[in-house]
Amino acid sequence: MQGYYLSLNPLDPDNRINGWSAEPFDGAFFVELEDYHELLTNPFIYKIVNDKLVRDDEYQEELIEKENEPVKVPTEILGQQITDLEIKLLDTTTDFTNQLAAKDAQITSLGQSVTSLEIAILEMEAGADGTESEL
Repeated sequence: MQGYYLSLNPLDPDNRINGWSAEPFDGAFFVELEDYHELLTNPFIYKIVNDKLVRDDEYQEELIEKENEPVKVPTEILGQQITDLEIKLLDTTTDFTNQLAAKDAQITSLGQSVTSLEIAILEMEAGADGTESEL
């Protein structure tokens, strides 16, 4: 068991816990807890009732339900977001296509340069020994 100092939400009439510390501070509520007590990882579902620490299962269920509620976003906002994403995708695709075409042109140019060099080498070899080489 170890001592912990709990912080209470001063605006909450239910005295819910909103944090804890191993060090004392002004206005803290002191409790002794087991080393792996749930409050240490989930303090928000606990409150102080009659100077005792109480787990509020009903409040935990409310928090879980609230977290699982679907987020409601107006259709026009979703439509605009989809349009914006489509435009970004089109721009990205266009950029990629242009980059690909530029690389293809570079490869074609390099291929032509290699072919020209091969021809020049063959011509030099043919001139050096007086015979013609096959291409």
